[in-house]
Amino acid sequence: MNLIQSPAEAMLEIKKSRFLAWVGPVQSRADVQTCLAQIRKAHPDAAHHCWAWAIGNDAAANDDGEPAGTAGKPILNVLQHKQLTDALAVVTRYYGGIKLGAGGLVRAYGQVVSMAVSSAVLAPIVATDALRLVLPIEQENKVRNWLTKAGLPFTVLSGDGGRLFTITLPKADLSTTRAALTELTHGRAMWK
Repeated sequence: MNLIQSPAEAMLEIKKSRFLAWVGPVQSRADVQTCLAQIRKAHPDAAHHCWAWAIGNDAAANDDGEPAGTAGKPILNVLQHKQLTDALAVVTRYYGGIKLGAGGLVRAYGQVVSMAVSSAVLAPIVATDALRLVLPIEQENKVRNWLTKAGLPFTVLSGDGGRLFTITLPKADLSTTRAALTELTHGRAMWK
């Protein structure tokens, strides 16, 4: 899955109709409503404000008066195809007086959202886990230095004659990091 780091926009003109796409991050349905209200306020004379959002496992789409399935669904399809979560896409349409037909609308809405997403900065979501180990005090500096060089965030707590390290890292790196720390401490690390 991917997250949008900051809002991005795109514009497409087809047969005198202008399609203005906005994509951005959202955390809740309240965020969605706030963003929609701001976009509607910025474009009060637009014919349509079609949208789709995906937050976690939930998603919704709205055609805002366009023929059913011609706007919201293609917008949502782009979000899903790009594996976006916690994202909202809104397309504001200024009608140009020439009908595009259902197929033309589907293509236009999908294309302009794809353009906006392509210009956005995306960040992959990396599944993380915590690795916990107990070390003798004399091993602390060696492990601290190694973790700092590796760029792994950690916390240290004092315990009875030792230190408890909690290391946050990508799940994919758990076994190799554990093996490296076992070797570094000559097997003196005790895993929790």
